[in-house]
Amino acid sequence: MRHSTIPEAGNVYLEQGQSIDGTTALLPFRHPSGAFWTTETCHDTTVLGYAYPETQRWHFNSTASFTANVTATIARLYGAKTRSLLTAPLVGDLHGPALLGQDNSFTDWTIESQARAASLPPTFIVRFSLAGVDVGSWMRLMPAPQASSSSSSSSSSSSSSSSVPLLRGTTGLTTHLIDAVAAGALPSLAAEYVVPFLTQRLAWSMASGNGTHMPDSALSSLSIQVASTDARIPDDPGALVEYADEKTLWPGITSGKAGGGGPFE
Repeated sequence: MRHSTIPEAGNVYLEQGQSIDGTTALLPFRHPSGAFWTTETCHDTTVLGYAYPETQRWHFNSTASFTANVTATIARLYGAKTRSLLTAPLVGDLHGPALLGQDNSFTDWTIESQARAASLPPTFIVRFSLAGVDVGSWMRLMPAPQASSSSSSSSSSSSSSSSVPLLRGTTGLTTHLIDAVAAGALPSLAAEYVVPFLTQRLAWSMASGNGTHMPDSALSSLSIQVASTDARIPDDPGALVEYADEKTLWPGITSGKAGGGGPFE
């Protein structure tokens, strides 16, 4: 668990400004020893008294079969569209596999967002579009700050940038780019075509929790970049799409636009 700080308003168990890490107590879940569970000591939600449909270990004869089922479920829920589009018989006038390189490899494209929490409303949404067509969003949902926290919020906003918590988010672009290929607007997923395509078409706007459009001046609290990653589709349909550890950033796509450019850190 990454070390972080609870933002303004806090919640019923954690105070505003409290620092948390892997050893922070997971209230109200108490360990049989009498202490509270932490994210470092709890690796199975059943000890907390609940399980998700996909994590009911008792339905399986072995840990291996349970793990394989969880992996296949994740692959189906979160990677199925990209896999199906890239392996489809046709993508526009192309055979889907023509977009794949050797060993079923392809280039995955994402929007990488950062925001300075103290400079934005507790709840906000950033909507991304390509030539006016919605391609996803990134949002933060938090309770509204209480009146008593206003002075704390003000002092936080004036503190040094290094002490201001950063929010991070990733929004996928690959399926939308495949749709563009199918429509004949993009030759392939190669950077030589995607970079100018996104430079001309990618745009975003931000709204507060009540839906009010926020001006471009508010976007200075954002850092939005596009990244590409080498990826591979395994032959096993139950296996997860494999992604390289390193991402390539393309700052030129978003530079010059409100909120575009390099990361805060």
